[in-house]
Amino acid sequence: MVENLIPLLEQQTQMLLELWDVIVRQREALREERLSSLQELMKSAQSLSAKARASEAARERETKALAAVLGCDPTVSALASKLTEEEATRLRTAGDALRQAVLKLKSEMQILSRLVEQSSMLGELLVNEWRRLEGSFGTPSGGYDFRG
Repeated sequence: MVENLIPLLEQQTQMLLELWDVIVRQREALREERLSSLQELMKSAQSLSAKARASEAARERETKALAAVLGCDPTVSALASKLTEEEATRLRTAGDALRQAVLKLKSEMQILSRLVEQSSMLGELLVNEWRRLEGSFGTPSGGYDFRG
């Protein structure tokens, strides 16, 4: 069963790293104001995210099944303690890689989230300033009459 779990861990790690790459490209597109690229990247991120969730569910099922067979908690450390040294090493390596991919993705998503918030606040500020300017120049009560 560990032979099923390790590839699932590796597959999920790969998907998360692909998602990380898309998120990095989203951040760059947002910073450079490439809206058409940003929309395409958002679609790609949604697709990868859905695949990653499905991979997570499969990994979770396999982890629980293996834990039930081995009679331990469904954690890498608990599973590894019940395996041969070679299997345990491979499992720990795959688990560590997945953990690192998750941390990398979380970090990038936090950066992107802050950029989106800043962009939104800047947009709001600009809209409010344009409305203020429009109000001061767009009404006849300003004292100017060009009707001749």
